[in-house]
Amino acid sequence: MDSFHLTKKNWDEIHILVKNNNFIKAEELCVTCLERCSEYTDLKKVYIECLLQNNKPKEAIHFISSKLNEDEKNIDDFDYYSAKSLYFNSD
Repeated sequence: MDSFHLTKKNWDEIHILVKNNNFIKAEELCVTCLERCSEYTDLKKVYIECLLQNNKPKEAIHFISSKLNEDEKNIDDFDYYSAKSLYFNSD
């Protein structure tokens, strides 16, 4: 079974954790999934949101600048996350 399918099995669990505001556990699961499937754009969005909810704007900025491909950097959601990360990092 390829990494995408293994990660997809955890997708529902991540969404349940986020829905229940358990961003710490969701972040941990996202890290594990991203290690196996680094090309999954929606997973990257959830991971960045978890970082921000866990008050880790520096980590979010680093992830956005180093782990997104050029196509992803042009997605409006990532512009929003970049702005939000920079805003929270300025505190």
